[in-house]
Amino acid sequence: MKIKQCEVVQVSKSNPISEPSPPGLNSFELLKFLSRYLRIDSSAAAQVAQHLYEIGLISYPRSESTKYSYDFVVVLEQLYHNLKIVNGTNVSGRYENRIMEVIEKMEIDTIENAKNKGVDSLDHPPITPTQKRLINYDESGQRRYSNNQYLNNTDKIVYNFIVRRFLAIFMDAYSYCKNAVKFKVGRHEFEYSFFTTQKAGFTELLPELIKNGTNDKNLSFNIGSKFPFDVKVKEIPMPFLEEYELIQNMEDHNIGTDGSIPNHIAVIERVKYVKIDNDTFTLEPELLGTLLVNAYKDCIPDLINPKCRARFIKDIRCIASGEKSFTEVYEKYLKEFDENFQRLSKALFLYFNEHVDKFRGCFPNNKCVTEKRR
Repeated sequence: MKIKQCEVVQVSKSNPISEPSPPGLNSFELLKFLSRYLRIDSSAAAQVAQHLYEIGLISYPRSESTKYSYDFVVVLEQLYHNLKIVNGTNVSGRYENRIMEVIEKMEIDTIENAKNKGVDSLDHPPITPTQKRLINYDESGQRRYSNNQYLNNTDKIVYNFIVRRFLAIFMDAYSYCKNAVKFKVGRHEFEYSFFTTQKAGFTELLPELIKNGTNDKNLSFNIGSKFPFDVKVKEIPMPFLEEYELIQNMEDHNIGTDGSIPNHIAVIERVKYVKIDNDTFTLEPELLGTLLVNAYKDCIPDLINPKCRARFIKDIRCIASGEKSFTEVYEKYLKEFDENFQRLSKALFLYFNEHVDKFRGCFPNNKCVTEKRR
């Protein structure tokens, strides 16, 4: 018998889940957000942030800290007017009047909560919009200087985000509920879940951070209700890693720094280890990259393990804190790296000769691979 309807057999709604407003903005979060939500790659993002810093609109853009000092200042009215000037050119089409209305009505009674958030990495303060005006006027009221003339479209999008992100730290928490509906089709059961917003909080300024899968259309399901259905089967391949995910992994494993990560990503694309899609920002491994990864796994598996890097960074910090001596750490890793280098120099030559035909495909116009085999 052909089944024509599915039946709702279970409906549930979680207690409100709360996410506190964010701490200060550091370089990692800047790069990840711009890559993921605004489709500005890490190299371009770093260049734009540097430009905004050089013309005095933001603080130093390379910092790992997310905690503000106790003497930072907020000039809400000035930031509102700067943002109004930037948005007046309609640069992105993403930001609606609602965001400006929220900022216009904001009242920052205290900055104590903002000062208590985040982590001080003992480098530079979090990335912050300065008090500098985009437009200045002389005593007669005539416009005499404008930073706006130095901002291109991408500059404005990044500045817009930095201001919104800064003001979001003073907003309330964002809360939502998870709703789940279980359907039964014959002997099979399927679950559909979605989120409903309880309190918008800081997402009024950062709508990009609203939970993916949110549906606030007041959907109502009752146990026992029946619906017609259709079955479609689609194979979904394993997705490639996106740039923001790579940045997150590099941050988690202490690979690179806030200033060097964009360069590392640019290098692996330039030397053809990966190919980066300009639309999706996904990183597709190239043949050479795949072969080298396999070679390193075979030759020096311990050294390329991210845990090795994390352990090294941890020991370096132990030197700074006085828990370990420089000599102890130096001798330990010098010996370890030398052993791995010796192992690699011997094993890589053998590995290369065993897989020379595969490597030849990476260099179709280069005779070196063929000559090496001889």
